[in-house]
Amino acid sequence: MNITKSSFGITNDGEEAFLYRLENTSGAYVTITSFGCRVVNICVPDKTGTLRDVCLGYDTLAEYEKDQASFGAVVGRHANRIEKGTFTLNDKTYHLVINNGPNHLHGGTRGFHYYNWESAQVGNTVRFTRVSPDGEEGYPGTLTMSVTYAWSEDNELSISYEASSDQDTVFNTTNHSYFNLNGEASGSVLEHILMINADQYTETDENDLTTGVISDVAGTPFDFRTPKPIGQDIFADHPQLKYSKTYDHNFVLNGSGLKEAATLYAEESGIRLTCFTDQPGVQLYVPAQSPAEHGKNGICYPAYGSACLETQHFPNATSHPNFPSVILKAGKTFKSKTLFHFDCFSCRISGEYVYTSFICFYGTNFVVVFFAFLSSFICIFYSRSFCNLSNLSISGTFLCRTINNISCCTIYFLPLQVYFTFKALAGCNLSLADRCVGNRCCCCCAASTCDYIIFIVIIFII
Repeated sequence: MNITKSSFGITNDGEEAFLYRLENTSGAYVTITSFGCRVVNICVPDKTGTLRDVCLGYDTLAEYEKDQASFGAVVGRHANRIEKGTFTLNDKTYHLVINNGPNHLHGGTRGFHYYNWESAQVGNTVRFTRVSPDGEEGYPGTLTMSVTYAWSEDNELSISYEASSDQDTVFNTTNHSYFNLNGEASGSVLEHILMINADQYTETDENDLTTGVISDVAGTPFDFRTPKPIGQDIFADHPQLKYSKTYDHNFVLNGSGLKEAATLYAEESGIRLTCFTDQPGVQLYVPAQSPAEHGKNGICYPAYGSACLETQHFPNATSHPNFPSVILKAGKTFKSKTLFHFDCFSCRISGEYVYTSFICFYGTNFVVVFFAFLSSFICIFYSRSFCNLSNLSISGTFLCRTINNISCCTIYFLPLQVYFTFKALAGCNLSLADRCVGNRCCCCCAASTCDYIIFIVIIFII
């Protein structure tokens, strides 16, 4: 891992902001600035091997200081909204800054994302630290917070949060990166395929404030348990979409501990993002208006041109006792982790993509070739059905699979075929992410199952 540090300019407070670049041996990299603890770039390879920046943002510090979209930022002391900026803690009522209609949003007028954080490289990570004084934006207690970013060899961005306070306070943080997996200036994300591991979501009012009602996603536009395009139901006639005409909702994640929260996939680039978190919720936000008239390279970001996956505690939890508590007790330490893993899919002929066909055992003759084609057809359509791969290219997949089947038609490849078959099956204790479009493991598992069946049939025929 190569980490480089450079100056990002001087803030309005007269402090020098820094830009850190974390680059792995493949050349994929992220850049993070100390101003707002913001993710500036995430450059990962697409299906052709070309690096694409999949994170919206700006080119300069001056633009980030004027930013109203919270691009790439760590927000706090309390992410999302607090009703009327008021909460009661230990029988005392606190009044926060009102900065979003009648409510408090993302820590106030000057939340964490408008400050320059202390920063230092720690091994293969970069750690940012800030002390929020008692009374800042109306919050009680002096809060000390650190955020540690790490970038792995397999293109995984790890964000670790840690915070403590000398008084009881409320605390709820998140990272507010905007993603477009075709590239940050490539247009709409409505065709991106999204999965959210949530059976429920929290309803909102006309001001995007949670009401305290937790509803089932089943039968609603909020059901992303099976991967579907973001735009499929975004304009549906539903009361929760009446005001905003988009998604700006918190989803109640299934499971506990570090778990898969969501998967986002772009067919054009082949890039997939899988989000893991130990937080109880994730906010899906798809801006219905341009979040910035001039982003990187001066390009205007369009409406519906990005999607945020903000891992968090539920918004407005201070008003709803049925939500997980956001109270941070004095002397206690809050710890949390969120992972954004990037990979991509393409139809390549390589060892791991050899899907297995036991008919290879019988040599290259007419019968074998015929059943190779038959196996390819059956496996493709079975895997498409099994994985809900409605927009997976049949022609490309069929060609890839058939070539593999026929090219492996020799006894010498049998051990390799067996190995990859069982590897596929072992890997197919499928997480929901592995049901996403383009997942080779899912296809491999389904294909292998078909191959077993066809193998048995051929045994009896021959």
